[in-house]
Amino acid sequence: MTRIGYWGAYYMPVLLDSSPYAPAAALVGAAAAIAAAGAGAGLLGAAAGPFEPNAQDYFRTALLGFLPPVLVHCIKTFVLGTDGSATLVELLVDYPLSDALMAALLAALAYPQVHQAASADGGWCLTPRQSYVFGLSWALNELLLAVLGSLNDYVEEPHGLIIHAPDAQSEELSSLRRSISLSRCMNVRRQASRISDNIYQPPPRASHSYGSLAPARADDDLVVLAFTGDSPDADGVCPSLRHRAHPHSGAPLYFAPAASWHAFSRRLLLASLIVLAHLLQAAGQALLMSLYFLYVPDSDARLARLVLYFGGHSFAFFAAVLLLPFSLANFACHLLLLTWKDDRAVLLARPHSHEPDSLLPSPATDSPVGACVLSPFHARLASHRLCRRTLQSWRALASRRGASPVGALCWALAVFAAGVCAARPPT
Repeated sequence: MTRIGYWGAYYMPVLLDSSPYAPAAALVGAAAAIAAAGAGAGLLGAAAGPFEPNAQDYFRTALLGFLPPVLVHCIKTFVLGTDGSATLVELLVDYPLSDALMAALLAALAYPQVHQAASADGGWCLTPRQSYVFGLSWALNELLLAVLGSLNDYVEEPHGLIIHAPDAQSEELSSLRRSISLSRCMNVRRQASRISDNIYQPPPRASHSYGSLAPARADDDLVVLAFTGDSPDADGVCPSLRHRAHPHSGAPLYFAPAASWHAFSRRLLLASLIVLAHLLQAAGQALLMSLYFLYVPDSDARLARLVLYFGGHSFAFFAAVLLLPFSLANFACHLLLLTWKDDRAVLLARPHSHEPDSLLPSPATDSPVGACVLSPFHARLASHRLCRRTLQSWRALASRRGASPVGALCWALAVFAAGVCAARPPT
């Protein structure tokens, strides 16, 4: 699964809807998103650099951006054996490793070819439009791989079929646990003791004397059902209606059909925005990672300020100032968006180990001079409270429906805007 495959639950139901117009509408929405992303290249302005790429250069750019997602997908599938469940290993491959691969390929793309050696003048042969095409080609191949790999992972729920999700089962178990009292537990214990005494006693043997009509009893008539939890597992009772946490664990993920045209239109709009966000983020990321390779000596008037700034320094400086921080920020953002539910469950399950406020020393009473000066202990306490409030606010925001796609869209727009503003040459 590719990077956009993590958001498959937002666009695959539109493509696999049972209505006859759904596939055509999905293709139209995807085409509109691709056209809008392609039109974003006009924001870079007219090409005014010393190097003018031809059709062969653009084809080489598109081909070099189209093939690497296949390599990353093969590494995750055949080498690491990941299953698309947004684990830490898979996220590390999808974001930091893919970012490093993109930077290396942009460097290879900017290296002067044989027919460009005369016009290179000791500089790189790369334009902002080539970087933009490279990012779009990368994102399009990721989208294609994600759709082809998820065709059998999503199934529309048949009409009239009720599938109980694990959340409903957990709510039912929670209500049962709340109704349990100590007296009921003791009563059940007494009844269980009586039943066990009757069951595990040796059965009376029938006398096989003359004149007896009692048949011989087998010793294996008793079947003992052993459950590992408090109740039978719903997946074991009805495995065909099993829901999964992620769509790559073996069984299909069911989704409800659109109730009306309005509901389908909302799904289509959200799917188109997800695709557009993925395309814009890849294009903006390619622009940011190619700032160093856009520099050409003696062309200061036709290059952006950041291009001139990074071009005047070494590549190690560019990697330490831009490439590494951006890769870490990109990884951290998607880690929060994709795995925040699991992290939140772990945080809520931990016992609170904070000390009461009454046990903490007060600066007004414990200080000998009574001055309101924060000690290092209180500074750490204030920072701890600030972090805790920040996490609580983020949990409240992330628990809302649609927080993940909205966060991904905002991050994609921020990356795209930063890339265009940084690489746009002066007019």
